[in-house]
Amino acid sequence: RLNYTHRPFQHALSDAALSKVTQYRARDLSNTIWSFARLKMVNQQLVDAIAAAALGKLADCQAQEVSNLAWALATLQVHDAQLMEA
Repeated sequence: RLNYTHRPFQHALSDAALSKVTQYRARDLSNTIWSFARLKMVNQQLVDAIAAAALGKLADCQAQEVSNLAWALATLQVHDAQLMEA
């Protein structure tokens, strides 16, 4: 595992994901936040956007998608009360 951080690349990834969040399906949302958490990349604006979008798609989520979303939020140490109560 590389211990290297390239901030411009991280910002570009975050910006690209953020620009498409409203188009994402439930699976896309959970996979995106899982990937960012796996890389320990925190972009609060992206996390907030994914959490808000996920609220409207919880009925479409499979168990794995809910699990990935919860794991990612916990890994990033983000508590979204509204999402966790839903």
